[in-house]
Amino acid sequence: MTISVNDFRVAAQQLGDNANLRLKEDGTGIATSNWERFKVGFFDLFRSADSIAAKQTETIKTFLSAVRREQGPNMASVAEQHLETQLGDVRGVPLSGRAVTSTTGHLTERGGQNWLHNELLTRQAAHFTGPSTPHMPTLSSIVNPVCEELVHQAQELGYPEGKAREMLLKYTVGLSQFGNVAFEMPNISHAIENALREAATVPGDDGASFRRLTPEEVKQIASDAAREQISKEINGYFHNQFVAEHPFSEDFTRVAIERGLEAHLPILTDPGTLHQFNELETFALHSAKEPLSPEKMQALRDQVLDKIFTRQQEKLDQIALLDLPEGPAKTDIINTCLSSRSRMDANYFTQMQTAAEQIGAFAESITNPLLSPQEQHTAALELGKVLARAFTATGAEGGDDVGNFMAMAFDLFAARKGSEGLDAIAGWMSNPQASEVREGVMDLLGSEDQTERMAAGSLTFAFGMFGKTDDYR
Repeated sequence: MTISVNDFRVAAQQLGDNANLRLKEDGTGIATSNWERFKVGFFDLFRSADSIAAKQTETIKTFLSAVRREQGPNMASVAEQHLETQLGDVRGVPLSGRAVTSTTGHLTERGGQNWLHNELLTRQAAHFTGPSTPHMPTLSSIVNPVCEELVHQAQELGYPEGKAREMLLKYTVGLSQFGNVAFEMPNISHAIENALREAATVPGDDGASFRRLTPEEVKQIASDAAREQISKEINGYFHNQFVAEHPFSEDFTRVAIERGLEAHLPILTDPGTLHQFNELETFALHSAKEPLSPEKMQALRDQVLDKIFTRQQEKLDQIALLDLPEGPAKTDIINTCLSSRSRMDANYFTQMQTAAEQIGAFAESITNPLLSPQEQHTAALELGKVLARAFTATGAEGGDDVGNFMAMAFDLFAARKGSEGLDAIAGWMSNPQASEVREGVMDLLGSEDQTERMAAGSLTFAFGMFGKTDDYR
């Protein structure tokens, strides 16, 4: 017999807050009757302390397993954390009625009871074939009409007959497939699952909660997910035709000139840079929920290009506010900004200045010949912490973004501190003691302390820039 969360809840209500819950001796349920609890207590007389602790741990594990089975792994983690606040530990301690009541109440507040309901609807909508019911929309009832509608629209725009037949075979379910609960459509089943689980999850500062999805919501969300996936495949064909006649690079260059950015064309039209921005058109295309005509393709491209060059001009405006002298550092900042598609707003540049100022403070501190290796290590670690905090405050993510931020922070330091600052960094980099400091900092990449680990990671990029001082001469 499987023991449920409700079994624990009822047992806690029946026995009271101060009672310690235990499993029956045969493991088939929770000992609630006087006789069952007497047997548990009697056998405990002949058990060692370790054996009793193991039995208590087994009870808690059974409770957490019930939560995982009925409310999912996320709520099982929430339950375990909550139990620890109630019991101090989840190993070798008795499970009190109060802890069960408090934990089940906490799970209900978080919507844990909705998880299984949502999962049943999700599996039905993503994998089950056959007729739909008012309570259980199915994959076939959702996807078949969407696919037929989109293929019809695509054919009106010139979609080849052969590709239309192929699409219908791929994304509609025939009568021979009805009832196959394991059926899965390429891409669409996963897209539906992801969309429904995201819709059911409510983020919060203390973790996620679950809201209860209705069958009507499930059908709409799943239909939108299927529509996006099928449209993406159809539009892939139309986009290839469109690009053959209207290369992205031509429109990109035209708009750059119209925006007065001719001087920056060498970096903007570098193949690597151009590829990054071209991807933005592909991303925008993937979010379309209908087949796009050539006119709509052009409108989508115009929107993408407007966003790109508005953002690029914002970056140039922020750089102008820095009032930097002409030279390699300023040029590098401009090129790094314009070759990145990342958003770099006023806050980004404020954080970059904070980072540059800390590099300057570090460069000034290490000119002291009496500074011990430990003091140098401390100064380097403080630099890393400031760099990490500054980058985090920008809201940017990813390895490329970290590298760009650190590079431009050093560019800004170099532009403002000039030869004096660069000489201090170069001298420290050639110092044998500094080599030991850098090795010590790198050892912190494996630290269990997240602050130290992030600081060391930021310093990895910074030290890379420190070795390039000759580039600014």
